[in-house]
Amino acid sequence: MIWFILSIPITFGIGLFMYGLTITPIVSPGTAMACGLIIILASIWIGIREQRYKKCDTKILNNNALLIEIFGQIAKIYNDVGWLLQNSKTLETRDPKNNSNQISNDLKGISDLLREKTLLISEENLFEINSFLASLYKYKQIADSIINLPKRHSIYELWKNHYSEFCKNVVPNYTKLEANCRKILKNNFNT
Repeated sequence: MIWFILSIPITFGIGLFMYGLTITPIVSPGTAMACGLIIILASIWIGIREQRYKKCDTKILNNNALLIEIFGQIAKIYNDVGWLLQNSKTLETRDPKNNSNQISNDLKGISDLLREKTLLISEENLFEINSFLASLYKYKQIADSIINLPKRHSIYELWKNHYSEFCKNVVPNYTKLEANCRKILKNNFNT
């Protein structure tokens, strides 16, 4: 589209350049040729610049869409692991509400996505995301082990310790990660 629009000044520049080559110009031939070349070069420069910014904007928008998708998946996994751990003291292994396998698939899927895609975020933020996912996986395994234990009174103390540890360690990290994610997206949208 931009090249179609810029074809008008380019054509005018070529005409002005050719006019400078005629025998009886109104202005000096050198001036007409110089003006024609300037118009042609300026039009080409504008076209290249616009095309480059358009590609850059598309790359940033695609990256933002991918980041939003990843952050949404992290939030879903966080909620699922929290629910699983909270209810692990009463859930049975074959309970239809036990979504442990789905959480494992989600964690594997997001880990693969983070490895495959190149994101416009710092290594520090990527490390923070991977560390958070590792802690979610750890607490998912703890919930699985509590679910597989026989349901006795002693399981309550074990569950209570792990659940309070989850609330103390993972919940603040999620809040911090969510704030960093919002900051990354805000910075990307402002560029």
